[in-house]
Order: sequence, then structure tokens, then C-alpha cells
Amino acid sequence: MKEPLIDSEDPELEYNPYDVSYLQYKSKLFTGTLIYTDTTPNSFQEYTDGDYDGRRISYHKNGMLHEDAIYKNGAYISGKEWYDNGQLRYDSNDDKVIWDSDGLLTRKDWIYFYKNGNPKTKKDEFGTYFLSPNGDIAISISPFLGEKSPCRNKTTFFDKIITAFLSDLFENIYNNGDDNRDSRTNLGYQIKHYIICLYRQGFKSKSINITEQIIDDAVKRKDSNLIMSSDDSVMIHNYLSLKKHLEEDRIIELYPYHTDECVKIIFD
Repeated sequence: MKEPLIDSEDPELEYNPYDVSYLQYKSKLFTGTLIYTDTTPNSFQEYTDGDYDGRRISYHKNGMLHEDAIYKNGAYISGKEWYDNGQLRYDSNDDKVIWDSDGLLTRKDWIYFYKNGNPKTKKDEFGTYFLSPNGDIAISISPFLGEKSPCRNKTTFFDKIITAFLSDLFENIYNNGDDNRDSRTNLGYQIKHYIICLYRQGFKSKSINITEQIIDDAVKRKDSNLIMSSDDSVMIHNYLSLKKHLEEDRIIELYPYHTDECVKIIFD
């Protein structure tokens, strides 16, 4: 390890509040190794001129290896991550794959998977699709339709599938919070679009009922999954606001960019 070895709680360390880099020690950019004594064995991070540079080793609270990574001039170069049971989560040598703590495939080629092994999304030359756990298409997004088209793409919502599997689509099924967050970021935008389109097509009560279900599910997840509790708190806040806008008939005023021309809802 690079000398000197400094405890991460040393009062003479000056952390940049806006960035993890540019660490100073005794008013000079730090070169050496920070030691984190909150784990046994101790975790550590090597620095050069105040930035990540060298090896990073971290451990879980139970002493199992969490991460072994290499940085250069602040940039991540390579590494591996493990769960606290020893199962490999990520290896930069195959950076398109992530596993869960049971060794099940979570992500491959930026496609996330359900616990049953079915993909959550798929792409082909005709578009992008959000899928239910049993493989049914819930949302279909066709690609750019040409210069003369008023739509950048065409979105089709399959109402029967969305309503039947709404809880499953949003469920936190992965052991790592980032994986859950990444897998449903785009989905969240599309479901909000679906709700607004329901309202605009005259299904106000249904749009409110769907919104209430999302809120109820998020409350249950928040209470049962501390890793994702902050994300679900944000979801609860956002959908409570949407519900209020639906009830007050302010959707067209507040969401004018959601138009019916490029959207289709199939109800059967």
C-alpha cells in the first residue's frame, strides 16, 4: 500500500463536499492510503494527488470481501464485487453481466431479468418492449417513424398486462439497490405516461386507481426493503402529486407534452 497510511477519520483530512476526489491532508493533495477501520479486515483506498489511484479493497461487515478494484487518475479501471455470502456480483472482465446473491442472472447486455429467468425488456429491429414476468408484452415502443411523422416513436400500452402485473413490474427483486433502480427507471416514465394517457382518453377513475395501487405497493416495499426505502419514498411523493393532479383535472395543463397522437392503449 502507498505510504503514508492514514485513518479515514483523521481530523486533518479535508474531503471535497462536491466530489470524492481532490482529498487533502494537512492542506496538501493526499498521496497515500486511506484506511477504513469500520470493517475487519480493514478496507482501504489508495490515492495520488488527492484522487483515487491504485487499489481499492473493501469488506462487508461480516468480514467477507466486498470489492477489489483498480483506479488510475480517478478513473475505474477494473475490479470485482461480491455479496456478503461470497457470491460474485460483478466482474469487469465480463462487464455486461451481473449476478444476484443466489447466483441467478440479474443483467446481461444491459437487459435485466426476473427471478424466473425471463427478461424484463427486449429489443429488436421493430422496437423496444417492456415484458411481464411470464413474457407478455406490457409496453411496446416502436423506433423513429420518419421525418414526416409527428411522433418520434409510437408507444402501445397493453392495459390488461400492465394492470395484471403492475406490482411485479415495479418490485425490488435484486439484492443491490442500484440494480433495482436501473431496471425500473425507464419503466417508471412509461407507466406515468400510461396513466396520463388513460386520463386523457376519458378513464379518470382508472388512472387514479392505478396511481393508488402504485402508491400502496411503494409503501409496502418501503417498509420491507431498507436498501430501497429512499427510492420508494420518492416514488410515493411523486405519485401522490400525480394523484392530486388527476383528481383536480390539471393533467392537460401540467403535462401538455403527453399527447394521444403517438400513443395507443389496447384494452383487450
